[in-house]
Amino acid sequence: MAQQSAALAALGALAPDALAQEGASVLQVVQLAYTLESLEFFFYESTLNATAFAEVRAQLNNSQRTLRTLQTIRAHEQAHRDFLAQAMAILGATPGFMKPSRTRARRAG
Repeated sequence: MAQQSAALAALGALAPDALAQEGASVLQVVQLAYTLESLEFFFYESTLNATAFAEVRAQLNNSQRTLRTLQTIRAHEQAHRDFLAQAMAILGATPGFMKPSRTRARRAG
């Protein structure tokens, strides 16, 4: 827990310098990471719980080691999401998914 608090404090301290530079803000990077961690969490959550994956779960139940591994990974992804949600709160934002950019790349020529 102390290590997590120290990491969050360091992230908060870096925010003003990073925000002054061009490119993505610290918040945007954290939001992207949160979005990716959420996708990973929901993948494992769906695999372990969704009706559509019932056949997969039936096979997993035959392999308790595999099932425990997937449950552990899901828990880790949730912990990552929780950490990033705390980081967003430090940066003054509400945890949420990063919205895709609406800008289009210019075509050459």
